[in-house]
Order: sequence, then structure tokens, then C-alpha cells
Amino acid sequence: MTTVMRVLVVEDDYLIADDIAQALERAGTVVLGPAPSLAEAARIVEREEVEIAVLDLNVRDELVFPVADELKRLATPLVFFSAYDEVAIPSRFADAARVSKSSGLEKLIGAVFEQHQIAVARHAGAPRIIDLVPELRTFARTLTPSKAEADELVAGALEMALASIDATFSPWQGRPREELMRLVQLCHDQRNRVGP
Repeated sequence: MTTVMRVLVVEDDYLIADDIAQALERAGTVVLGPAPSLAEAARIVEREEVEIAVLDLNVRDELVFPVADELKRLATPLVFFSAYDEVAIPSRFADAARVSKSSGLEKLIGAVFEQHQIAVARHAGAPRIIDLVPELRTFARTLTPSKAEADELVAGALEMALASIDATFSPWQGRPREELMRLVQLCHDQRNRVGP
């Protein structure tokens, strides 16, 4: 992957497309497009290295899924950004992020960076956080004999992790296992602190 994230924007409303492009550029990305049609989006996908895509669901009265299918085939992370809550996204896109246009551009930018970080971690072979939960539960149970308390430690650690990721857009530089174990230990220590 390149050092500057290359983001394809597929949006047929000029003003919204321009707002998205400006917000992404301010966040330090290179914007490909915005593509106002599925045909233009397909041309960009064919010619350019797309690292992540922001896709409106309905582009000129066509659903964006043919372009999304090609991007998925290329293992490109997707963020669906749409005002259409009633449009069902097929299950084949279950790993894509979905952001409502009413949520605003800040949430969209957060989803773009999060999806990019997930893709980078997968590319680097780092485990997904969800895959670490059983290991975290086992570790937490070495700290307390109660299964319920152990699960509360894991839940607390995951809440800390989410707060950290939200604040920094960083999955701890590819060390999620070690960092999550540290957070479980920290939760345990905080709950069992003696004195003031």
C-alpha cells in the first residue's frame, strides 16, 4: 500500500461529493474522483490503485453494488455513505462500514480511517480484535476465579481499547494482543486497588 491513503469517492450529488473530497483531503488522503456515475467509478477502479472506497448506495438511480463487488474482489475496504437507511446491504458486504449521511463528515472520516487500519492490520497478518476475545477471557480468568468478573475485565479492556482507537485511529502499531492483555491487567488492578 502507498504511504498516502488513496480514497475513491462515488457520489452523484456535486455538493456532497465536494464536501466529502475536501474533508478527506484535509485529513491527508488523496481523493480519486469523486465519481458521479457507476461507469466513471468503474473506470477509476480499473486505472487507479484504490485503497479504500466511500460509496453512496444510490448513484443516478442505480445501486452501487456492481462497483462494490469489483472493489471487494480486489480486497478494497468499503464505506457505504448514504441517506437511504431502507436499502438493504447484501450480506456479502458485512465487513463494510456503513455511515448515514445525517451522521456527518467527521463520522465518515473516522470510518474511513478505521477501515483502512483494519485492512493494514489484515495485510500485516495482525489478528483481528474479535479473534482475540477467547484468549483475553482465558487470561482474565487467571486473574480472578469468577467467570462473570473475568468477562467484566475483558469488557472493560475492550471499552478502553475503543476509546484509545477513537482518540488516535491507531490499532497500537500491530500489537493488539499485547495491548489488550495490558488493558485486562489494568482493569483488574483498578478493580482490586486497596486504599484511597
